[in-house]
Amino acid sequence: MSFVALLIVSRSGAPFPKGFRDTVRTIFRRLFRVYAHLYSNHFDQICALGIEGKRQEPSWGVVS
Repeated sequence: MSFVALLIVSRSGAPFPKGFRDTVRTIFRRLFRVYAHLYSNHFDQICALGIEGKRQEPSWGVVS
């Protein structure tokens, strides 16, 4: 079974797989690290492209 298949619930009302919350937390943590790396190490290139105003905050949003 693939990694993505573990996250998809096949039926409405079906319980989420064990470890679902930890898996989602790991994915968001990794995405944040990629975002932080791009922002901190490649900001000069982003400014040169003129897109720095478009990426001041993540587009996915964070649900608390």
